[in-house]
Amino acid sequence: MERREFIKLLTSSFAASILPLDALAQSPQTRQPLSQLVHAQTGAPYNADTCQYKLALFMTAGALYPSCGEAVISVVQNKEELQKKGYDIESVMVVPNPSLQANPSDTRNASSAHAFKLPVLTGPWQAIRSAAQDYQVPYHTSANGKISDHSLYAALIAPDGQYLMAYHTSTFFMEVVPQLERAIQHYQSRHPEVCGPGPAIS
Repeated sequence: MERREFIKLLTSSFAASILPLDALAQSPQTRQPLSQLVHAQTGAPYNADTCQYKLALFMTAGALYPSCGEAVISVVQNKEELQKKGYDIESVMVVPNPSLQANPSDTRNASSAHAFKLPVLTGPWQAIRSAAQDYQVPYHTSANGKISDHSLYAALIAPDGQYLMAYHTSTFFMEVVPQLERAIQHYQSRHPEVCGPGPAIS
């Protein structure tokens, strides 16, 4: 897909996803912030699996740092390592409308995610910003309202939308995967009704 086509899809998907603020407040899925979002390429609603953990990258569509591409690889690798251990987990990238970037034509992060078959989600800026703050991976905006910074951390999210932990994506997978596994096990021990006890820690 050409970059111009991708930008058009991303922007149109964002526009199609806008909901009134009172609709967001009244939604029965407010405990699942990612369920307020849509797939950037198709505009289809994102249906968060109720028995699946998420590794979520909240980034801009464009690359703000040289290590942005490494962040994408990190969440994909960590997801695959946890899947090998028997955990039902998905990695996703969340991006605001490119018009909020200083350089709207830059879609390198979203393109990297697409190359690794990482779902790219978008939606109302209020919903994305609120979820990023809740999951401790916030965006920062400049005086002109453009996004000036995003976290290079990924958030581990429980099936019911709870924040479990965040980690810097430069952390070596052999160090972070055991931490992610312990966070999942800790959650499962307290919420066995959500997805069962899960695999035992090896």
